[in-house]
Amino acid sequence: MPQFDILIVGAGLVGLATAIGLRKKGHGVCVLESTSNLQVIGDAIAVGSNQQRILEHYGILQDFYTRAVSDIGCMYYRSWSSGEIISTRDMKTQKADYGYASCILSRAGYQDFLYQQAKKVGVEFLFGQRVESVEEDGPRPILKLKDGSVLEADIIVGADGIKSKVRMAVSPNAHLTSQWDCYRATVSRERLGSDPELRPYLKGIHFTMGPNLLIILSNMADIGDVSLNMYCLGDAGSAGSWSAPTTPVQMREIFKDCSPALQKMLTLVDKCIVWKVAQVSSLDSWSSSNGKIVLVGDACHAMTPHQGQGCSTGIEDSAVLSECISYAKTIEDVPSLLKTYESLRRPRVELIQGISAFLGKLWSLPDGEQQQQRDEDMRKTQPYYAGAWDGKPIESIPTGLRDPNYSPWLMAYDAVGFARKELDARA
Repeated sequence: MPQFDILIVGAGLVGLATAIGLRKKGHGVCVLESTSNLQVIGDAIAVGSNQQRILEHYGILQDFYTRAVSDIGCMYYRSWSSGEIISTRDMKTQKADYGYASCILSRAGYQDFLYQQAKKVGVEFLFGQRVESVEEDGPRPILKLKDGSVLEADIIVGADGIKSKVRMAVSPNAHLTSQWDCYRATVSRERLGSDPELRPYLKGIHFTMGPNLLIILSNMADIGDVSLNMYCLGDAGSAGSWSAPTTPVQMREIFKDCSPALQKMLTLVDKCIVWKVAQVSSLDSWSSSNGKIVLVGDACHAMTPHQGQGCSTGIEDSAVLSECISYAKTIEDVPSLLKTYESLRRPRVELIQGISAFLGKLWSLPDGEQQQQRDEDMRKTQPYYAGAWDGKPIESIPTGLRDPNYSPWLMAYDAVGFARKELDARA
């Protein structure tokens, strides 16, 4: 297998995972990041079985377990006005169902973990390097940086998120769609635990569903905080910006009609930010016309967060892309293999993206008959259960959320195994 020089734009979770995957295949990998040091974002992230399977393939899963909390407990779905629990999902069954216990940790902790693992395998990093444009007129694609310097490589990977600069060289007509803002804040677990009414929120993940709003509370025991992600219809945030200014007073006003427990919790918030929740429209292509520039993660399929699969699908991308490039015998094979990568990934991520958007609407219905039917359905049917699944890989695309194969197809997916099988069949 030839060794290629590969530049990755973006040192987020997906960019770091892609760097690890490609470096483990023997390629020379350098990651460019626009910030002067590793940018860490301080909310929680759940890491499910489909993502852990890739960490295991990379040989870093056991190290990951030293950082993450593997006993999430339960997912609680609550009424916005009363705080009443509508439905409970015991996440402890995930290991029996899919082979891996669900884990949770702070994004900052996860990002630092992947960064340290990338450095261990020899990935190089260039911080403070802002990309202005990407071009592929010559034999090798190039990055033009803000400081006027130029870098070239055999392959350039755009892992630079929803406002991707690299995407402009691949699919310049892409557009972002969204109706949602997200107000983000953290509260220390110690402060929450000091109030008996709020103490139950220290265990599990809590989804509060209401008219045109959704509040997700997640525990980040690795840093001693609780993450609050509060979604509402609006246009205060900016897509791709994690730090648009706002105030706790403004946040409390927006969510003032929520349950007394949530109102009390919001009084503990000292500062918050607001960002725009957006998704990327279906692109014409995930790779450039000359086949040396390719996109991963949010750069090509950003989705709403209502299944917690944005990072997981991006890290699946990293593994499948690494496998596809490893089948190249010469640089001339790369363009067709990047198309193969897209063909393996697009059907899966577009279904997940569509269902995530649907769940965002379902969980924010106005009070009334549809909302009551939703609550009744949720009491009867639990999310992420394996059901009657026989444990065999499901490779065909499910018909939708109600397909009994959907949850095992989502959670038990073996991205590497599927990619290798398809690549061998096409070789």
